[in-house]
This record gives sequence, C-alpha cells and structure tokens, in this order.
Amino acid sequence: MSWIETVYREERRGLFLLALSVTGSHQQAEDAVHEAIVRVCRQRRPPAGDRVAYVYRAVRNAAIDERRRAGVRQASVFDEANHQAAAAADASAAVAAAESRRLVQAAVESLPDDLREIVVLRVANNLSFRQLADVMNEATMTISDRYRRALNTLRASLEHLT
Repeated sequence: MSWIETVYREERRGLFLLALSVTGSHQQAEDAVHEAIVRVCRQRRPPAGDRVAYVYRAVRNAAIDERRRAGVRQASVFDEANHQAAAAADASAAVAAAESRRLVQAAVESLPDDLREIVVLRVANNLSFRQLADVMNEATMTISDRYRRALNTLRASLEHLT
C-alpha cells in the first residue's frame, strides 16, 4: 500500500470535513478531496516532512478552488455530523441535544473562514498545531493565537448554555 493510500484511509473523514467546511457543499467537498488526491498521486516523489499535513493542505487548496468556482457556500459543515447523529431514546433529551448542536453549529459557522477552518481541523481531525501551520501555510504561533481567539469567541457566544 502506498503512503497516500495509508493517509487517505486514516484521514478520509477529516479530509472530507475540512473540504466541507471550506466549500459548504457535500458535492464540492467530495470533488475537492478527489481532485487533491489525484494531484498528490500524480507527483513523482513523496513530499518531504509531514505527509498528513501535506495531504490536508492539498485538500484545503482544492476546496478553496472549488469554492471560488462555485462562488457560494451552500451547506453546513456540520451536515455530515447531523446525518450521523442517532435519535436519542428520550425525546426531550434528543430535542435538547439537537438544540445544543444547532447552537454550537451556528456559533462555529459564524466564525471567520480562517478561524472556522482551524477549529474544524483541530477538533474534528485532531491535527497538531504544527500540522495546522503546515496546512494553513502559517507560523505555529499564528495558528495557536487564532485557535485561542476562535475558542474565546465560541465561549462568549455559547456562555448562556451552561
């Protein structure tokens, strides 16, 4: 199995969620992941450094290209998670959980693009700050500061839930 197959098998959900957070469309996200993987496979040599971060960067760039082509965000980054959410046994708990998810989703989606991408990559995909810096082509401290700013913004907008 090639290195790209290994990375794809281990990270496919995270790659899709990243592309979805950028494009806002299931179809465009799938197209972006596919395009990025094809581009990486066409390269003659494996990349130097962190290969996981390299593939995430390729997917992010392809998703940005897709978004530019489409011109509009169409869906929620959390649609995939919402599709996978199972119905709770207790109807009132299900309603409360759904409302909490909706509020968190709205808060995350209200973040500026750069902050939202960092939160999705860090929380949903568990990338390190070093990997995030590689993906976003920024300094590690910049990513760390943006992540902290995003969490503070989310905390302030969701304070009423506790």
